[in-house]
Amino acid sequence: MSDDIEFLYNTHQNDDDFDQTFYSRLEAIFAHDINEYHKRIGEDLEPIFMSGDEGDEQYIPCEDEASDIENDLLVEPNEMIDSDDDVDDDFTEEIQLETVSESFFYGKDGTKWHKSEPNSAISRIRQHNVMRFRSGPKEENSIPIEVFKKFFTPNIVFIIISQTNRYGKDAVKKWNEENTNKKPRIWVDITEIELDAFIGILLAAGYTHNNMQKASTLWETGCLPIFRAAMSFNRFALLARYIRFDDGRTRAFRQQTDKAAPIRDIWNIFNENLAKNYSPHENITIDEQLFAFRGKTKFTQYIPSKPAKYGIKIWWACDSKTHYPLQGKLYTGREEGAPREINQGENVLLQLANKYSNSGRTIVADNFFTTLDACKRLATIGLGFLCAEKE
Repeated sequence: MSDDIEFLYNTHQNDDDFDQTFYSRLEAIFAHDINEYHKRIGEDLEPIFMSGDEGDEQYIPCEDEASDIENDLLVEPNEMIDSDDDVDDDFTEEIQLETVSESFFYGKDGTKWHKSEPNSAISRIRQHNVMRFRSGPKEENSIPIEVFKKFFTPNIVFIIISQTNRYGKDAVKKWNEENTNKKPRIWVDITEIELDAFIGILLAAGYTHNNMQKASTLWETGCLPIFRAAMSFNRFALLARYIRFDDGRTRAFRQQTDKAAPIRDIWNIFNENLAKNYSPHENITIDEQLFAFRGKTKFTQYIPSKPAKYGIKIWWACDSKTHYPLQGKLYTGREEGAPREINQGENVLLQLANKYSNSGRTIVADNFFTTLDACKRLATIGLGFLCAEKE
């Protein structure tokens, strides 16, 4: 009994009747004592649930405090039961599992995906993403013709000139043998200067948006004088007819394993020149291009979703910042009798990205190239990956 109750009782023990005020005060005192008792019990139990094992060692339950469930347990001989340890551990594990399941998505293969975006406020760049190479052109040069010659190198010029002259001479010789009653024709060898003029005409026609017009109209008086100044139309037409980029005598054999055999040597050298003259920045984009072309090839593609619809399909790896083409892969289609290629986008992505392994760069591609296995394999060779979704 508290001091307040004892004082109240002593002051009224001589009274014959206890009035209503006495009972009201007595009820208030009891309620206050009960609240204080619950507060002390809560403070005594709080360390048990908050401090883990240390609180369990300090708390020893009495027999009267045991629950009905604990009293109903049958204890076998040589069996030990830790009162609340097993219950608390199971309850904690359930809470942790629920929290983990609410934070992730799980794929069919068991892959765990975060529901929330990763923290982008990183104070420093990760070590494997640190660029240790100088980006940009390998050599500074502002003269256009010299820059062009960095890619159109002498070995490419030699292949074109030698094979064009060989094919032109053989064609003229064959014509003279078949037409003995006519005036014989003479083949005039193409030179490097004349080849530069021929390529210049093609570039000028494309730059002035005249590449889709009939070629003879470019030599008319009302057109640009650069075409008439470079060479005559008859000479241009002759070179366009006989120009070659490979040895035609071995082409049939090489085409058995490579549909792009007529231009394969030139294409490989051009790719080497692209990589040799430029170092990409931290992001590299991989995508496809349909180069408009309706000529006669064994690997012309038809893609109705593209503006040109017909053309040559090329997989490109380009610098995301400057759009510089780093390397290209010709798509020649499926070989005859070969099974359909599986995960084509993933294979192309890994082939083009392998050259930049352990460079700290990031590969950017759309969902056609994106697979989980590709991302994991890029991570093993020190490359990051970013999927650019199409709008």
